[in-house]
Amino acid sequence: MTDVEYLQDLHRQGIEALGREALGVKSADHFVLRGAGLTFTPHVLGGDVRGSDTTGTDEPIELSLHVPVSTIRRRRGQPCYAISGAITLWAGDTCLAESDGAALFLTADTFEELRGELGDTAEIQDAASAGGASAEPPKAVRVWGTPYGHVQAAPARLCGVSDASQVLIGDVRHNDTAHGTETAQEQAEEPRKKTSERLSQNPPGTPALAQCRIVPTAPPRHFDRPLDHYPGLMMASAARQFAVAALAHRTGEDPANLRVAEETHEFFEFVELTEIPTLNLLRCEKHRDTYQTEITVNQGGAVKARSRFTFI
Repeated sequence: MTDVEYLQDLHRQGIEALGREALGVKSADHFVLRGAGLTFTPHVLGGDVRGSDTTGTDEPIELSLHVPVSTIRRRRGQPCYAISGAITLWAGDTCLAESDGAALFLTADTFEELRGELGDTAEIQDAASAGGASAEPPKAVRVWGTPYGHVQAAPARLCGVSDASQVLIGDVRHNDTAHGTETAQEQAEEPRKKTSERLSQNPPGTPALAQCRIVPTAPPRHFDRPLDHYPGLMMASAARQFAVAALAHRTGEDPANLRVAEETHEFFEFVELTEIPTLNLLRCEKHRDTYQTEITVNQGGAVKARSRFTFI
């Protein structure tokens, strides 16, 4: 696991712990992430979270989360329903990362109301079981369990991952004829809409600069509880790996040398387990000493999530 993914997961655990330990959220309630942003400080960007002592061995460091929640919404006096606010991660007196986002804690009944429109999962799973071990449920339907399908994982080195078991994307198809990595001068000649003005769907006819599929796997750190959808942070991690692979191809940089300075994620709809999602690179621009990328998670013809990364 890379340092970025490690820090990202710590923030997620911090939000869940806050809800369950301080705000009365029950263990049976569902955690749903609506959006997340992460900014990494120079201490992280300049090297690993762990440092080496004079003997050359790694020493563990103690991390702490500061969670000053800015908004807490409750439903009819029940345990916390939604929280948002900035979280900072510290190693002693050094800030490693800052995050901002919004999460929902939904009771089982509320979660079922939200997800029930996709059909009776028990009936779907019974039908799949009756068809034999090789049978697959219809596309874009809801099931509990692990992702369906198979995709050969891309080489770990191409997406900046040292452990092949952590690769979440398949081979990347690059469209080198599409508009490539822009410079600041080129952007000035062709003004673009601000990020906040972009629509939550791909503009019609927009060519993808690169594309890949997500590996339908169930890493324990993401599937640490029964799920009926791909978790948001798994989509974020896959998008990050894809961004590294695509950016390295377009710029000639070594994937291992590309570091994320900032990232934001928006989650519009649940990504179902029954159809392999596709990642599209829509934007890859150079801003002075950084590169900015925009990626969408697509499934069933719809944009399910959007991620933006700034690399140094």
